[in-house]
Amino acid sequence: MKITTFIAAATLALACAEAWAGWIACAKEGEVCRFEGRREVAFGAGERWVSRQHTGGVKCASENFKRDPAPGVVKSCRVREDALVHPAGQAPWTPCAKESGICRFEGRREVAYGARDKWTYRTFQGSVKCTNESFGRDPIPGVVKSCKVASAVAGR
Repeated sequence: MKITTFIAAATLALACAEAWAGWIACAKEGEVCRFEGRREVAFGAGERWVSRQHTGGVKCASENFKRDPAPGVVKSCRVREDALVHPAGQAPWTPCAKESGICRFEGRREVAYGARDKWTYRTFQGSVKCTNESFGRDPIPGVVKSCKVASAVAGR
C-alpha cells in the first residue's frame, strides 16, 4: 500500500468516527431502537444513511425512514448517546444519589441522570457526581433530578 493511500484511508476512518461521535448503535435492521422523548434516529450502513425524528422508539426498518438508503445491504440504527433506553427486562435501575450527590458503585456501570420521563445516560467507573456537568446536559431543566445505576455491568 502506498503511503498516500494509507493516509487517505486513515483520514476517511477518522472522519467517519468523528461523524458518529455522540451516537450509539441501538438496533439491527428489524429490531426496535428504544429511547425516550423525540430523537433523531439514523438508519443505514457504511456511508449511506437517512435520518428522521421519532418519538419513544422506532422499528429499525426502511418503511419508518421513508426510503432504503442502501438497498440489498444489511442496515442498522443509531441514536444520540443521551437518548438510549434499555429494553424491558434488561438492566434494572437502582436509585443511587440525589442531584449534586455522589453515586457510588462497583466496576463500570451505566448511570441515568434525570427525572420523570427525561433521562440522559452515560457509563462511569466507580462513581459519578450527579450533576448536569457530569452528564453533559440538563435533561429536564427546572426540575430536581437524581441518579440511578444499572445493576448490570456496562459493556457496550
